[in-house]
Amino acid sequence: LSQRTFLTTESRIVAIGDLHGDLQKTVSALKLAGVLDISESGAPLWCGGDTVIVQVGDLLDRGDHEIQILHLFLRLKEQAKASGGDVFLLNGNHESLNICGDFRYVTSGGFVESARVAGLPPELAGNFQAQLKARIALFAPGGPIAQELANSYVALKINDTVFAHGGIMPHHIEYGLGRLNDEMSMWMRGENDARSPIL
Repeated sequence: LSQRTFLTTESRIVAIGDLHGDLQKTVSALKLAGVLDISESGAPLWCGGDTVIVQVGDLLDRGDHEIQILHLFLRLKEQAKASGGDVFLLNGNHESLNICGDFRYVTSGGFVESARVAGLPPELAGNFQAQLKARIALFAPGGPIAQELANSYVALKINDTVFAHGGIMPHHIEYGLGRLNDEMSMWMRGENDARSPIL
């Protein structure tokens, strides 16, 4: 990620804050930004041209559709790039909490979604212990959702604006924003001896 930490664009940039598993508000925000349309079959369609979306973290927790929102953004990213736009995701504290196995803010619907995404059979999908194990498997470093989140930034500079979930301090600059991004990514991917640079 360090190779893509400092970017320039002449496109319109739209930042979207904490979505916390709220799919309805996510769709509303993307429509308000003029980048999302829904096909007759219900599929999401990028309509933002060369617009750049920056989602500044905290997709996870407090809502029932966290993974669905993550996958919506990843799908829109592919479509946006084909139109000259882009979608950048940042990791917030709630992404880090989940990678660490701290699920205190996960809703019952979030656990059910994890069971579904993990492919649990219906007879297990309603069992909390099975849901918990599924969530751990998805979000632990190296797990499938952790791998997807590993492509998200801690900090991203576009033109003269720095995007970060909780702000940037002088010691972050000294450490290096690209280094922060790379080390967080390695930790989430579960690479050997990788540690989170901010925990």
